[in-house]
Amino acid sequence: LKKSEKKNTIVFSLQGSSLAIVIGKLFGFKIIVRNAEDVLGSTIYSENKIQSLIVLMFKLFSYNFADKIITNSKGSGNSIRKILLKKKKIYPIYNPYLKKIYKNTINKRRNFIISTGRLVKQKDFHNLIIAFNIIKNKLPNYKLIIIGDGQLKKQLQNLVDNLGLNKRIIFTGWKVKLKKYYINSKLFILNSLYEGLGNVLIDAANYNLPIITTNCNSGPKEIIDYGKGGFLVPVNSPRLLSEKILFCLNNYKISIKKSKYAKKRLKRFNCEINCNSYFKLISKTINE
Repeated sequence: LKKSEKKNTIVFSLQGSSLAIVIGKLFGFKIIVRNAEDVLGSTIYSENKIQSLIVLMFKLFSYNFADKIITNSKGSGNSIRKILLKKKKIYPIYNPYLKKIYKNTINKRRNFIISTGRLVKQKDFHNLIIAFNIIKNKLPNYKLIIIGDGQLKKQLQNLVDNLGLNKRIIFTGWKVKLKKYYINSKLFILNSLYEGLGNVLIDAANYNLPIITTNCNSGPKEIIDYGKGGFLVPVNSPRLLSEKILFCLNNYKISIKKSKYAKKRLKRFNCEINCNSYFKLISKTINE
């Protein structure tokens, strides 16, 4: 930074931005940071409350000195707006994520319900397993496939074993290519306690896969257009989730109709469009 020309240089921090703000301001540079989560939700549902409160306090102080703040959803923007003094510096820009919208294809979907993500508290796979257990006898031919890995894997596997569902609930571990899971399954579930956006829902919609997601404060409900493109359930509600799973599968034409609607709205997450929005904001900030 010392060697850089201040007039034509900007600091852009994508994650963990508090230190970058301090350094940027220390050397007199303009700085844009990106916040990719619901800052309040991540604190409330954290596994380490003390650490999360410290991080929140750093953000509460340092983010006020950033020139611009990009959030990856309107909801995450609203969350961080609650802790800032200068609220006009917040700019929601969806993730530059989607490179291609796939053509609609007709696949013979198997009796699979899938969910993917890190096996951590945030994703709440525990209550997803409980929800599946509630309705296991009503869905005797269905399997729940959980794709991902993480620190709670052993704990979740023990829960499955104790419920006698080790033949009905399958942990695949990390998978690089998920296409076969998306096109062969009947339902996708995101049961997170909080999110920033939820890219996996974009993938599910892109493969015409019906969606159930928790009604987080940010992200998922925006992707499915507040229920028009999928089904919403409250967080921490395994009983309501189990009822919604049954409704979704027993009224599959409605579920497919919603998935088609979600797919029509995917252009919002186009990589080129949102990268261009990033570039325009950076250029505007440099020239101010």
